[in-house]
Amino acid sequence: MIVLVTGLLRYDAGKTTLVLELLDALKSIGFKPWPFKPIGAHNAWYQYETLLHSIDLAKLVGEDAYKLASAAGLLDEIEIISPVDILILPPDVKYFISNPRRYLDILMDLEKQAILARTTYLIEDKPYSIHYLVEDNYKTTLDVLKHDIQLFLSKIREYTIIRSNYLPELLSSPKLHAFLTNILNYIKAHSDIVVAESFNDAALPTPALKTVNYVAIVAPGKVLLFDGETYVKAVELYSSMGRFIGVDIPSIIGLLKKPLKTIDWGIIYGRDRERYREKLYELIDVFTRNL
Repeated sequence: MIVLVTGLLRYDAGKTTLVLELLDALKSIGFKPWPFKPIGAHNAWYQYETLLHSIDLAKLVGEDAYKLASAAGLLDEIEIISPVDILILPPDVKYFISNPRRYLDILMDLEKQAILARTTYLIEDKPYSIHYLVEDNYKTTLDVLKHDIQLFLSKIREYTIIRSNYLPELLSSPKLHAFLTNILNYIKAHSDIVVAESFNDAALPTPALKTVNYVAIVAPGKVLLFDGETYVKAVELYSSMGRFIGVDIPSIIGLLKKPLKTIDWGIIYGRDRERYREKLYELIDVFTRNL
């Protein structure tokens, strides 16, 4: 059983909060859930703690993945839970004093801010990770964090130097997504329910998730649950030549039928958490009734 959580908004839709609550609720009623965030990115300037975690663990890890793995009690499996991770940093403005427009353009381009990346593969059910240093971006990144980056590199010792224009090729590689399928199969074999989290508002972050059973789309104040088969057909209809990366939720939501279930979803805090937990059980009842 696979449930994919994605967002109507590109940023701050509340995907991770929903996944965390789903993991806790599922465990509370006897299920063994595993989180899965196939592709993730984190900004070390705004989420500096992720860089500290990465140095401590000697592997690149993002904030969302760290929260999910910790909540599931699977921190030792974090590379499997989050097999593709990218660390981004804004450039140092000192390199662009004469061209501020270029500086602002880079701030809108994830590829031009990527400094580190990690891909993880399974070999005989053991994780094997490759780390990358994006050399051209690193040269102009924030001086105040270069020491931390170097400390991290000294911890992992081995890494591959690449240029930023290689990242799109890496992320869309059929070989990479075949490995993601292997990892997903491993997670399925070790859990009752896989709760996958998408990247931003990506409709299907990897073709490995074409077998998804249900999809929960998070929007401000609501969670909408859709049948996975219908959802994947909509993504395929909109995508070009099977290239799912780049298809977002706003592009396909109009192609979907009426949700199987819609629940109110608010800020999880204090006493309100119990109220929303009951709503969550209504959602869980839909996708677990046949298990």
